[in-house]
Amino acid sequence: MTTLADLEKENGFVSDQPVPKTIEWDRTHLGKKTLKVKVFVRPMNVATFERISTALPGTAKLPMKIAALATFGEHGDEIISEERASLMDMNLVVSINRAIDELSAAAGKA
Repeated sequence: MTTLADLEKENGFVSDQPVPKTIEWDRTHLGKKTLKVKVFVRPMNVATFERISTALPGTAKLPMKIAALATFGEHGDEIISEERASLMDMNLVVSINRAIDELSAAAGKA
């Protein structure tokens, strides 16, 4: 029989520790060069997935995801609200979302 300790050892629980990722923010639509940006992301856990997937129709889900799973600043200690995330440039949102998805996929394979 599998114990909780076994599941923990086999990465059955998603870490809540943010991981630094360097992303590329394509700003050519703004007449600017692509910029490398450091963000801190966490893999998605089931609670966050459920909260986002069951949000009311019309709710902006990507800002919700970024607010829940991404932090900013030199040490990842700057938190962004859903409201502020909803004002981000769409290309930046796509890059942050990709980093979250890649980390979540890697966590599932660990």
